[in-house]
Amino acid sequence: MELIKKHLVIFISLLFIVVSLFFYLFHLDKMEVLDSEYERLTKTRSGMLLNLKNGDTFEEDISTLQGLLENIDSRLFDHKELAANYNYFFQIESQTNVKLSDLSQFNLEESANKSKKGKKNEEKLYSSLKYELGVAGTFAQLLDFLRNLEGGSAFFRLDRISISPIKSIEEEEDEIQAKLSFMILAIKEK
Repeated sequence: MELIKKHLVIFISLLFIVVSLFFYLFHLDKMEVLDSEYERLTKTRSGMLLNLKNGDTFEEDISTLQGLLENIDSRLFDHKELAANYNYFFQIESQTNVKLSDLSQFNLEESANKSKKGKKNEEKLYSSLKYELGVAGTFAQLLDFLRNLEGGSAFFRLDRISISPIKSIEEEEDEIQAKLSFMILAIKEK
């Protein structure tokens, strides 16, 4: 006791440090929980502020998206319009001076539906048509045909291409022929 009375300030300071350390260690796990909760609430608050800020133009954004969807829908092929679909390729043929041959359209959805015993895939927004065709012309013409096909209004994905030379004595430029297989986005059949 004498020692405590003599060094009262030091004793009180040590007691305060020990009690503080005890409470710190006792509540250490709660601190991590509170930090994670604070971080979650901060993210939620940031999201709410962004929603408030961006919500002002919500109707404009919806109308812009509807315009974009209408643009996409106007560029889709129709399974039933075989003549219009083939005409798309014949127009590119006349622009690029290539010669098309063996143009064939395949409806992948019909064969998929037959294999699934009549069950249609309801989750898809669009379907696709497969085309196979032959193209003959010079290298520049064939390249121009592919550029027109890629830059055209249809949504196009090339699956396979095989190129081989055509030997012609009469022509100055060597011609090549290509067999193409590609997919084009189409209106979903109902």
